[in-house]
Order: sequence, then C-alpha cells, then structure tokens
Amino acid sequence: MARTRWLRRMSLTTRFRLGVAIMLLPLLNLAALAYFSLSQINESAHRLVTGPRSEWDAHLAAITAAREEALMAFAGVCVGGLLVATVVGSRLARSVLRPLMALRAAAEKLGRGELSSRVGAVRPDELGQVAVAFDAMADRLERTQSQLAHSADHDPLTGLPNRRLLLRRIGQLGADSGHWALLLVDLDDFKSVNDSFGHLVGDEVLIEMAGRLRQVVRDTDMCARLGGDEFAVLVADPAGSSGALDAAHRLREAIRRPVQVSGRSLVLDASIGVVGVGDRDAGTLLRDADLAMYAGKRAGGGRAEVFEPAMHQQALERLELEAELRLAVDRGEIRPWYQPVVELGTGRLTGLEALARWQHPTRGLVPPDVFIPLAESTDLILPIGRQILERACTEVAAWRRAHPTVDPLTLSVNLSARQLGHPDLAEDLRAALAGSGLSPAQLTLEITETVVMSDPGTAAHRMQALAAQGVHLAIDDFGTGYSSLAYLQRFPLRTLKIDRSFVDPLDTDADAVVLAGAILQLAETLGLRVIAEGVERPAHVQILERLGCRLAQGYLFGRPAPLPDLEDLIADVSMAGVAGSP
Repeated sequence: MARTRWLRRMSLTTRFRLGVAIMLLPLLNLAALAYFSLSQINESAHRLVTGPRSEWDAHLAAITAAREEALMAFAGVCVGGLLVATVVGSRLARSVLRPLMALRAAAEKLGRGELSSRVGAVRPDELGQVAVAFDAMADRLERTQSQLAHSADHDPLTGLPNRRLLLRRIGQLGADSGHWALLLVDLDDFKSVNDSFGHLVGDEVLIEMAGRLRQVVRDTDMCARLGGDEFAVLVADPAGSSGALDAAHRLREAIRRPVQVSGRSLVLDASIGVVGVGDRDAGTLLRDADLAMYAGKRAGGGRAEVFEPAMHQQALERLELEAELRLAVDRGEIRPWYQPVVELGTGRLTGLEALARWQHPTRGLVPPDVFIPLAESTDLILPIGRQILERACTEVAAWRRAHPTVDPLTLSVNLSARQLGHPDLAEDLRAALAGSGLSPAQLTLEITETVVMSDPGTAAHRMQALAAQGVHLAIDDFGTGYSSLAYLQRFPLRTLKIDRSFVDPLDTDADAVVLAGAILQLAETLGLRVIAEGVERPAHVQILERLGCRLAQGYLFGRPAPLPDLEDLIADVSMAGVAGSP
C-alpha cells in the first residue's frame, strides 16, 4: 500500500519514465548476458583454433554450454521482461484510463445539462489538474446558469420579480386562486420626474418605491415590477375585495411618503387597479387590473379602483372610437364651430371662439368631452389642433373679405398642452396665417391655466415665440389652476378668461361675487382684458356689469355652431336686448 501511494504521488511524466526504465531493464540484462556469452564463445573458439588437439573436446563443450546459457538467458529475460512490461504497462494504463473515463462521464452529464456533475478526483498529477479545472468550469457554469435564471425572472433595476415570474406564480395558484387578488400600481405623473431630474434620478426613485412596496407586503404576498413605473402586487385576499382595498391603501400610504430627490422633497401618488384572481388566465387578469388602474387615472389619479366588467366594454368602445377618430382626422370630419363673444352693455359682437366639433357619419355629433380627452391621450390632438387652427383662420378670413363693412371680429383658438409643447407650433401658426391671409392681430390663442402652470418656464418661452408673430395670448379657465401674480407678469398675455365655475354661482352665492370681483381687479392691475365664460342667465350679465366686466360668452348669447349658421347673428343681430335685462 505504501508503495502504491508513493506511486500515485508521482506525476504521469515521472511514472511514464519509471515504466520505460523498468521495461528497459530486461533488454539491458539481455544485452549483458549476450555479450558475456558471445565473449565466452569467442574465447573458446580462439583456443580451439590455437590449442592442442587434445583440448578440442573441452573447448567444444564450453562453446556449446555458453550457447545454451545465452539462449536460455535470452528466453528467460524476454519472458520476464514481457511479464514485467505487461504488469507495469497495465497499471500505468489503469491509472490513466480510469480518470479519463470518469472525466468523460462527467463531461457527458454536463453536456446533457446536469450542471451539478463533478469529477471530484483528488490527484497530484496532470490528470488531477485537468479534473480540478473541469470541476472549476462546471462551478462557473452552474453559477452563471443560476444568475441567468435569476435575471430571467427578476427586474435588473429593483431586484423585484418581473412579469414572467408573476405570471408563473399566478398560474401556480390553482384551486386556491379565488383567495387571491392582483393590484396593479402605476405612479401618477412619474414622467415629470424623469423630465425634471433625469432618468438616473428617476431610477433612484423607482428603487426607493420598490423597497417601500417590498416592506409593506406580507411574506405570503408577491411584489413585482412590470416595467417603467408600473408595479404589481399579488396578495392573499380571503375577505374578498375589502382585503385587497386595504392592501391598496397601505401601498398608497407607503408611496406618498416624501422622497428626497436632488436635495428636494418630492411627494408622489399612485393609481391602483384591483381585481380578484378567480379562474381567469394571467393575461386576462393583467388586462382587467390595467383597465381598473386607468379608470382611477381618468378619475384624477391617486385612488384605487376595483375592476368591473363594464370597464372592459368601455375599453372596447374606446378602442373602436379611437380608430374612428383617426379616420375622422384623415377625412377632415372634425371642423371648427364658433361661439360668440359679446360686449356687455351694448350687446355688440366682438369675437368668435373656434371649438372643435366632430360630425360622425353614423353617430351624429360626438360630444367634445368624449373625443377631446381621447385625442389628448394620443397624438391625435396634434393634427386635430393644426386642422382647427388652419380652418378657423381660413373661414374667418374669408368671411371678413366677404363682409368688409362689418366691424373686425377677433378669432380665438384653443391650444392643447401637446400643441404648446410641440416644436413645430410656431411654424404651424405662421403657415395658418400666411395661408388664410388673417391678420395676426385678429387671432388670439387660448391656453388653459393648468397647462401653463405645469411648466411655467417652458410655457413662457413658447408664448414669447408665439407673441413675436403678432398674435394675442389668453389664459383660459382662469381660477382652476394655481397661477401667481409673478408668473402672470412673466407671460405675454392680453386676455384673461374667468372659468364658468366662478360665473355660474354669481346669482346665488355672495362669496362667488367677491371672488369674481377680486379676479377682475387683478386683471385690471395687470392691464388684461377679461372675458367671463359660461354666462347663461340675465342675472349673470347684471352682476358682471356691476363688477366692471366688459366681455362675456355663453349660451345666453349663442351656442357653438358652424360659421354659416352664425351669418345673420354676426352681420345684423344686436345683442343689446339681452344685455342688462333682468
């Protein structure tokens, strides 16, 4: 055993050399014996030739004995050498073949995907080094496979499970699926974080939010990131939707805690769609949760909504309407209608506001509060806004050329948030004015207060570029946003329009009168003219006149209509009959 261990400690090279040496020993012995025997035969032959005849028999006997001895020695040495060579060679072969076979078997298992396969042989020789290298390679492959498997099922940014792992987990619920609910969490207005602070800071916020969600959910629940600012939480909900809504409330509370971003404290909120898992497949489940979540966003965001089957039908109708709206844009079905703007006290018509209206070939007149939000949620608001601007300028300019003796009318056109932020707006305006021949001084572009205040710096820059073309600018729906006097002074404004929500209660609420009066005083201080929107009752006219408001529009003076339908009103009708009447 000691000799065997000593042999195993040798390298293969040393063992090979030792084996060769052992196998060469019989040959060396053969050569020595042959040389000795030949020497004896040669000496006896010499004596036979030179010696006396009486010694020939003795010399011949010596030659015969030496020859036989040489032949026997040769045969014995050859047989013994062959036996030794066979034994040594077989042991050397076994010491090489066995580990090679073990290495081959391990390699075949590894090739079949059995990454736990190892050679495991501890040898100090070259084969042992190969075995160690092979096992090290298998270890790396197993670690890499584990990392790839983890990466395939987890989000690289937050470390949360991803959509794939979530869907697999839902599929594993089986008969217990009725006791679970899925919550789809989407951060509200997260795009502004990326736009304001950059995507690196946005990623930091997402990592922070992922950590908060992970802390809120229970060990039995599952929190995943689906992509962007969208997360999903699979919660055990044996109590039905009430338990899921409680979980949604906890999630929102965690999200709404202030987060520090670039030295500032930022507060976010989320819209959450809630749906019971039940027996629906994972794809349908995510779709329904998504529908519920977007229902919360359309309702203003920062809320949790439970999925209702009607939401799916509404989504189908919305998708159908969007397809029809795209066709309507291509066919030019969306056209400007106009609502009069009058001077209080005299009833004189001073302007028209162009409003987008969709005359559908089968649905009839589609309400603007149906298709405008749909257009704003897509890129369709851009071509719609461009078409309304071009057609309104063209129609009013043509009417002005046909009625040169009528007092000039101003035209007001609304700009959406996407239009104001689009780099081609100034060029679109230039083309509309040049193509129609309308004087820039006759055109007022109306921008809602909320749009302006969402990014005052950018809005001021865009508005300056528009004002440079000679058009007037107005703040629409004033009072619904959060304008400050400092910001209003920065904008190149000409007109301020009081939102209808302040006008409607004037004849029933004394506080509304005080508030409207304060807005009028503010406008006078800033040198802005004021138009009151939503005037529908004679009492509104009386109060507004008393407060010093000169201009108004509303159903009391006329509803939106195509320009030909307003021909008589524009040319002949005096509005003095309604002005100041009780």
